[in-house]
Amino acid sequence: MNILYPVYPPEPSRNVAGSALGLQVPAGLPLNVLNLIISHVQDLADVLNLTRTSRLLYYLTLPRLYETVTLRSYADVRRKDGRVEGLGGGSPFCMALSALATSECASVVKTLRLEGTWQETDEYMLGRIPDATVLLSIAIRAAIDKMNNLKSLVWELDTKPLRPVYQGLSLRSTLTSFTLCFSDSRTPRPIAILPPMPSLLALKVMNLDPLCYNDDIAHCLLGSKRLRELRLHFNPRMRLEAECSANLNTYLGKCIEAGYKMSIRNLGLQNFYGPNRGQLYYAMKQEAMVDTHFLDMFGGAHGSRTNVFIDETWRRIPPELNFEWKIHRSNELAMQHTRILRGFAGLEELYLVNKNLFSETLASTPISPQSSNSHSSDTTRGVMPGADLVNLGKEYLDAILSRHAPTLRNLLFFDKFDFDSAELSSILQRCPKLEQLGLALSGNEDTFRNLIPSLPKSLKALRLLENDLFRQIGITDDENIDEVCKEFGRQLFCAGNTTLRWIGLADKVFKVGRPTRVDSPASSGVDMYELQPMTWDDVQHIGIWGMDNLRLNMGKARVGVCPPFDTPSFCAILERVEAIYTGILAMIDKAFRPSFSPLLEKLVCVVANDRILIRRETRRRSMS
Repeated sequence: MNILYPVYPPEPSRNVAGSALGLQVPAGLPLNVLNLIISHVQDLADVLNLTRTSRLLYYLTLPRLYETVTLRSYADVRRKDGRVEGLGGGSPFCMALSALATSECASVVKTLRLEGTWQETDEYMLGRIPDATVLLSIAIRAAIDKMNNLKSLVWELDTKPLRPVYQGLSLRSTLTSFTLCFSDSRTPRPIAILPPMPSLLALKVMNLDPLCYNDDIAHCLLGSKRLRELRLHFNPRMRLEAECSANLNTYLGKCIEAGYKMSIRNLGLQNFYGPNRGQLYYAMKQEAMVDTHFLDMFGGAHGSRTNVFIDETWRRIPPELNFEWKIHRSNELAMQHTRILRGFAGLEELYLVNKNLFSETLASTPISPQSSNSHSSDTTRGVMPGADLVNLGKEYLDAILSRHAPTLRNLLFFDKFDFDSAELSSILQRCPKLEQLGLALSGNEDTFRNLIPSLPKSLKALRLLENDLFRQIGITDDENIDEVCKEFGRQLFCAGNTTLRWIGLADKVFKVGRPTRVDSPASSGVDMYELQPMTWDDVQHIGIWGMDNLRLNMGKARVGVCPPFDTPSFCAILERVEAIYTGILAMIDKAFRPSFSPLLEKLVCVVANDRILIRRETRRRSMS
């Protein structure tokens, strides 16, 4: 009987002649150059292949392989090609967690993400925590204790962490970011207290609901003195059902009692429905805030009539506004909001989001079981009449231009505000630093014909929001969109505009390409810029698109800056960079054996054009 044994890739060969570790560093190519090349490899499969290519690349790429670990638990047993995942062992989630808790690879993990569904029994109803949940927290605590370089933890499992996990996080001096998503289950379970985390810089708590046995974060807010970013997302059920069960004293009360004001720079609040008693004013330094996001917090024009009694408490504006906001995002129309905008100056990015809780589908948002006194019918959702929206739009425009025009770089208006040519001209003239603009226009076809020539040279992204004029003219119809793109491209070329790189027409996005000549029946040809269709994923780094959503994003990845443009100066820089890479390639050819040269040539290509071309060569070499 023939027994087939699995064939594994050979371990990278050892060469003890080079150094004590058996690593032979190529002459003429510093390790920092190799690290720079490897840092541009984005595909995880390519990083895995590099670890099996040579012993030197193994040690250089191993930290990249494990620096971000995502473990997902599934409710059902999954199969691949008819085989059960984890056949002969445990589930992939448990096996990976075991590897982190027992091996040394955990020491290079910087970001750990836990998500999915965790199977639990009904022992909570008997007054006992299920053994599976206890063992899960013990295993995660063991893994965290080995992660000496852990910087970020994202907990999105549908079960809460237990006390050992929180204690392990409080002992990690490298932890700077913690995201905690609570379950929407109302099963009775113990309420833990988040301990202070001295090194924590960013805290994001999702799906807060007082009826779902959420853990207490008040002590963590009081004791984490270095906290600079705070995101609190509440379950939308309370606002939809007009259930006033949440109170900011539950989360900020410890700070208020101790007389401690947090130095929060980035603040985000979403879906909170509760009375305003000045907790934000007494618990946070107003002059320290730079980035603020308030989504579905204060009611406004699109709010429900049943919420007006609670939302009215949020319209009490503090007597003094010592705001230093540079970035502000909100999705609620209110006259009180314009008064806040008039109360300070210096905004650089302002995003008036065009979505709200009532307009979005709630299928993708976890909502806990509805109570018996639900009042979220369509008949209770009050919207201002059209005349009030017109006046409110003028108030917003006046508040923005009178206080923030000199510093504004990114500006996104509500799609309910229609601006005519005179108002558009005022915006462009009074905002000299404007780089991104999103708004809806009123008038007729001449408004669009005169739009491109009037744009300033500083504008890099323009987004025209859909409204009645768009639908009346049919700009984005399939039979008209090609001609509209050609007309915009021709006007851009005639106006000599070389800075505008992104154009949005309703839900369509176009990137301005290089100039081209198009044959015309009336003449020999027409010079114009080519408008290339793009997707929304391609413009998420641009503020007027990336900020127009109902997500509370965390981190330092800013979306307000456009990528480099294909201007002549940039092309010259690119040619210079390519010349430098050619010199590096020549050095590689001299430093490495001929069998290694093709591999490293493709590594240099990774830096040059962000394309991964090494998978086949590295796999073939590792198997040879």
